[in-house]
Amino acid sequence: PDSRAEPSWVCTSTTPLAAPAYKHTLTLTNLQGCPLIFTMDTSGPFKLLSAVPSAPQDPVAYRGTTGLAATTTTAFPNTGALAPGDEASVGAGTATSAASAPVSWPEGHIYLPPKESVDVTIQFKPPKVEHRDDYDLAGELVVSYANGDVQVLPLSGHVMHPALEVRHAQQLLQRPPSPELCPGSPSASGSVA
Repeated sequence: PDSRAEPSWVCTSTTPLAAPAYKHTLTLTNLQGCPLIFTMDTSGPFKLLSAVPSAPQDPVAYRGTTGLAATTTTAFPNTGALAPGDEASVGAGTATSAASAPVSWPEGHIYLPPKESVDVTIQFKPPKVEHRDDYDLAGELVVSYANGDVQVLPLSGHVMHPALEVRHAQQLLQRPPSPELCPGSPSASGSVA
């Protein structure tokens, strides 16, 4: 992600799973000098909802472009589409390209030219638990590149349960004494008697 910090969700057990606190959109940017072709998948209690690239995904837009870095054929598991509501993966099929071949990529893969980005929306889906203690869960966003490389980005979620804490208890046995006016002391009106 553009931020170096590990993406983290902090939610309360009383908040419905449909609440915005359970969804985050991460921006991943291609800082390489070459275009990238990849798929994404999640693990743990996280679901990949969508991946929306900033670059057009129509190979016709890149007609005449050559020199992709991928020169191998890699099979990618799972299947999905680039739309909200998909299962926990984006991508399917086989990626094949050579340095002299025109730009093309399998359906479901993301093509990202240099300096372009992809907005990835992920939902934290913690399981229901019986205990009432706060707990942490971990998962990953896995990016599988067409050349066979894999990048793993850690994800974490923290679920808090409601709790009240007693910090100070004071027992009042009697009413506090009322102030007495003494001769020579200021009265309520501020004058001396």
